[in-house]
Amino acid sequence: MTYELWLEVATWAKENGYNLTAASKGYAANDQFKSFVPATNISWNMACVWLNAYSAYKGYEPVYYRGNSIWKDDTSTSGTFSWNKSKNGYRLPTECEWEFAAGGGRAETHDNYTYSGSNVIGEVAWYSSNSGNETHPVGTKKANTLGIYDMSGNVAEWCYDYYADFGTGELTNPVHESGSYRCIRGGGFAHSASYKPKIICRAYAEVSISSIDSYSNYFANKRDGHSSCEKCGIKSTGQSTFLMIDGRLLRTYTFYQSDCGNLLIK
Repeated sequence: MTYELWLEVATWAKENGYNLTAASKGYAANDQFKSFVPATNISWNMACVWLNAYSAYKGYEPVYYRGNSIWKDDTSTSGTFSWNKSKNGYRLPTECEWEFAAGGGRAETHDNYTYSGSNVIGEVAWYSSNSGNETHPVGTKKANTLGIYDMSGNVAEWCYDYYADFGTGELTNPVHESGSYRCIRGGGFAHSASYKPKIICRAYAEVSISSIDSYSNYFANKRDGHSSCEKCGIKSTGQSTFLMIDGRLLRTYTFYQSDCGNLLIK
C-alpha cells in the first residue's frame, strides 16, 4: 500500500468517526516518488481499522467488528473481535491466500520460484543486500506472474491468521482464529535472502507492533530446519498436511522428526 493511499483514506476516516494511528512514509528523502512510497510502521490493529475505513470510503461494508460495532478505533480493543464474513468490504488475506498470490495464483506453478516472481531475489525484492537499509518506491522491481509487486522484500505484509502450526490431513484455506501472535509474510528491506523474503517462510508478531520490517525478536521459521539438527538423523513421521485453496493443491508439508527431538517441516 502506498503512503498516498493510506493518507487519503485516513483523512476521510478522521472526518467520519474513525481514529487511526498515523503510519510512516517510507523513503521520505525522495519526495519525487511520493505517489509510490510505501506506507510503513502499520500494526495489525491499524491495518484492520484502515481496511474498514477503506471499505466504507469505497461504498462497501466493513468486515471487522468489536462487539456489535464496526471497529473504528485502532487504539481500542474493547469488545470481542470478529470478522463478519457476510460483509463485502476489504480485508487482510489469510496466510494461505497470501502464499497463493505470492506463488503466482496457479497451483501447478506455485513451486517454480523461491521468491515471489523469480529465483533471483534481486529481480523482485529490496532486501538487506540491496536496499541500503531503507524502503524503496513501490513497483521498482519485477512483478510476479499476477502482476503484484513487492510480495518479497521492501515491506512485509500482515495476514489475518494467528500464527499456529498446521495440522495434518487435507486442509482447505485453514484459518487460525486463536493464538498470541498474527502472521507476517514476505519479509522487508532489512531481511536477508536466505529467510523471510522466501515464499515459504512464515513469521509472526504481536498485533500492536508496527515496525515489522526492522530487526526485532518476533520471527519464527517452521520451514528451514534447525541448526542443531544438522548432525542429527531425521526420519519421516508419516504425517503430511495438504493445503488446498480454490479447490487446488497449494502445498504439501511433510513432517520429519530429528534425533534431538525437533519437529521439522519440509
